[in-house]
Amino acid sequence: GCAPDLDLILQIAPADYVSQAIVHLSKQKESVGKTFHLVNPHRPRRWNELVNKIKELGYPIKLLSYDQWKVELINQVRYSQED
Repeated sequence: GCAPDLDLILQIAPADYVSQAIVHLSKQKESVGKTFHLVNPHRPRRWNELVNKIKELGYPIKLLSYDQWKVELINQVRYSQED
């Protein structure tokens, strides 16, 4: 229900694109021993833009300072380990 309020730029790519690329590349003899960076060819997105999009889709999520978010994350981990 929360996310860190960070000023980050993300280079994210859709999972279906990346998985198809991995399968395709793994079948190419020319790919052996090479490195491939699979990134989104479109403009990068800001972290807060992604969080706001999640909120627009109806998911309750609030932005917290990184320190507050870290405390909340640790508390959630402790709580889940007690169950």
